[in-house]
Amino acid sequence: TDGKFGASPDGLVDHDGMVEIKTMVSSDTLFKAVVAGEHGEYIDQINGCLWITGRAWCDLITWAPDMPPGLQMTIIRIERDDDAIEALEADLIAFERLVSQYEKKLAQRLAVAA
Repeated sequence: TDGKFGASPDGLVDHDGMVEIKTMVSSDTLFKAVVAGEHGEYIDQINGCLWITGRAWCDLITWAPDMPPGLQMTIIRIERDDDAIEALEADLIAFERLVSQYEKKLAQRLAVAA
């Protein structure tokens, strides 16, 4: 409600779910997500969206158009992890404070230079 943080899930499902859709085009992300089943690089984004929206779960949809049929799309349900969300929130608040400090210092330097 303070406007400091935001989220943009790809879709909302009923009252407690959401979806994130990723297209796998680079060989690195394609291998990690489709072949190895590793989706770690999306978890912070998903947890952030779950935090901001108050949702309970996210279906992560990966789309790999260059793969053969049957491997082009996967759907993985990611449940809300309040411990991870709490840690992410603390990191984001600390980062926002750091940015605010730098903004104040910059404003002071600009005032002196003017």
